[in-house]
Amino acid sequence: MIALLEKSRQTTGLEVSYIELQNVGITLVGLDSKNLCCILFHDEEDGEDFGRLLASQILLAFVDTYMLLDKGLTTTGAMHNLSDFLDFHLMIGCVIRDSVGPVLEELQRNRAVVLALLVTDDATDGDSTITYSTGM
Repeated sequence: MIALLEKSRQTTGLEVSYIELQNVGITLVGLDSKNLCCILFHDEEDGEDFGRLLASQILLAFVDTYMLLDKGLTTTGAMHNLSDFLDFHLMIGCVIRDSVGPVLEELQRNRAVVLALLVTDDATDGDSTITYSTGM
């Protein structure tokens, strides 16, 4: 995949951002300033936009996490031991769940939408909770 990114950049000056195969979508999101990319394999029915949203959120969470912990993410091309990042997989579920925020904020940018909410039900007691709100 990295070779495909490099070849497309050299040939066209642009990077491949989405590939659709039978039943599989592959979304590629890069962060050139950190020399990092997230390659997300997902159901092709999820579509390019949703794949880009999730891949972007995962990549930003990764950068935020490891920059805060000062694990040395740099643009120098220094090699890292993958075990330094082993615990990141535990965060991916939360990152995906929290990605609803940017979706609701984008909805609210539409003049016809005054407020966007995510309401979830608690399976144990049946109560509803506002999980995310764009304000007001």
